[in-house]
Amino acid sequence: YSVVQGWGSNAQGMDGIAIGRGAQAVGSSNIALGTSAGSKATGRDNQMMGYSTGQNSSGNSNQMTGYSTGSNSTGNSNQMMGNFAGQNSSGNSNQMMGYSAGYKSTGNNNQMVGNHAGQNSSGDYNQMMGYYAGESSTGDYNQITGYWAGFRSTGNNNQMVGEGAGMNSTGSNNQMVGYYA
Repeated sequence: YSVVQGWGSNAQGMDGIAIGRGAQAVGSSNIALGTSAGSKATGRDNQMMGYSTGQNSSGNSNQMTGYSTGSNSTGNSNQMMGNFAGQNSSGNSNQMMGYSAGYKSTGNNNQMVGNHAGQNSSGDYNQMMGYYAGESSTGDYNQITGYWAGFRSTGNNNQMVGEGAGMNSTGSNNQMVGYYA
């Protein structure tokens, strides 16, 4: 059974819920709450809550909350919270929390917490916490904590802690702690 409420709303497949003008829960067990939430989405087992959340997405088992969160995303098993978080992303098993966190990211198994954290990043198994932390980074197994920390870094197995720590760094197996270290 499906539940539909709102002008232009649509719920197809089993156990779909679409509430809001233009909300669409097309795949099996999808929940779309908000104006245009889930519009043209093709995945299943997704929770899409917010204006335009999950539009044109194709991943499965994602949780998306916020304005346009997860739109055009293709990854699976992601948690995206915050306006534009995870938009245009393709990684799997990521946690993206904050305004634009994980936007256009392609890595897997990452934690991106903070406004713009992990935006345009492509590494795997990273922890990026802070405003712009790990933006445009490409390394794997890094711990990046702080305002602008790890911005445009490319190394692996690094620890970058502090404002600007590891910014534009290219080495691996380093520990960079302190103000612009």
